Amino acid sequence: MDHSTGCCPKNDTSKFQQHTCHSCQIDEKCCKIYEFCVSCCLSPNNNNPDLDNNNDNNQLNSNDNKEAIRKFHICKESCRTSSRSVINENVYRSNYKYCFDLKVKS
Repeated sequence: MDHSTGCCPKNDTSKFQQHTCHSCQIDEKCCKIYEFCVSCCLSPNNNNPDLDNNNDNNQLNSNDNKEAIRKFHICKESCRTSSRSVINENVYRSNYKYCFDLKVKS
């Protein structure tokens, strides 16, 4: 981590790539590891319409950083509190207990 910015170096791909879904079941949108759940949730490949800003303006603007932070917080919360991962409110359904599907399937 670059301690001056708090970010990982952009050219360092030796450990993990951005938006990695390692240890996740993409079809179920659930992961074994919380951090990978958040990473996978943020991936543009997962088509999470709830993460998209309703703004059709695709130009970069001063709100881009706020939008990225908003998406990050939505994914963090989604992975932490998904009701899809438990049975009877106290038992995990499987080892894939961190789910990032923003809409609960019935």
